[in-house]
Amino acid sequence: MKEFNKENVQIILAENELDYEQSAMILTVNDPWAKLGRTYEYSFAKVHEEDGELFVAKDEDRVVGCLLLEMHSTLKAFVRALCVSSENRGRGVGADLLAFAEHRAFKETANVFLFVSSDRAKHFYESNGYKEVGCLENLNITGIHEWIMRKTIGPADEISRIQ
Repeated sequence: MKEFNKENVQIILAENELDYEQSAMILTVNDPWAKLGRTYEYSFAKVHEEDGELFVAKDEDRVVGCLLLEMHSTLKAFVRALCVSSENRGRGVGADLLAFAEHRAFKETANVFLFVSSDRAKHFYESNGYKEVGCLENLNITGIHEWIMRKTIGPADEISRIQ
């Protein structure tokens, strides 16, 4: 395996089919999508949806992490997926992708929302300033809960007047 150097990692809007393919694979083989039984075909279709923006963290031509952000959903800024390949976790790529999403979102809205289903993911988001705002029990699988998390820069109406 090629040595990882965070200095070489760039976060960009997906620009070619290989970016989509590698992102779909990362999503498919990692939780929560793996736990939910999501197929590669499902993941590939999701990263191509028109209402989503796919950003990739790339080390040269290799996608090491991806972010699927929806800016036109009911929640306005909704992180549908943020995933880093297992061999690149713990190196700051996820935090960089999240900061990128927030920078993008806070240009248009006061809130970023996401769902998490594991304690590890919940802790990651809490350590990045997100707060739990609710819990959806048994949303996808019996016994597995999804926490709704939110990060805000203030009340939406007040922020929109400032910007």
